Amino acid sequence: TQLIQKLAFEHSLIIETSGAHGEVLKLLPPLTIENSQLQEGLDILHKVVQSVVDTNKSNKNLFHLASKEKDPQKELVGAGA
Repeated sequence: TQLIQKLAFEHSLIIETSGAHGEVLKLLPPLTIENSQLQEGLDILHKVVQSVVDTNKSNKNLFHLASKEKDPQKELVGAGA
């Protein structure tokens, strides 16, 4: 959530985090916000969250591929043999 907060701020959207581990995003729009401004903020938040999710999926896929490509025999060389 801290990355989401940072990226949102870089796109002129201020959000807060809370919770014991910063796992909650807080949106604090004024009660008098125009619909167009609210939609713009939600669009920014959507793009930022999607970007972080896509990056995390990509990183997990790369890690998964890298771990599959390892040769188990190479891992055992010198390990008590």
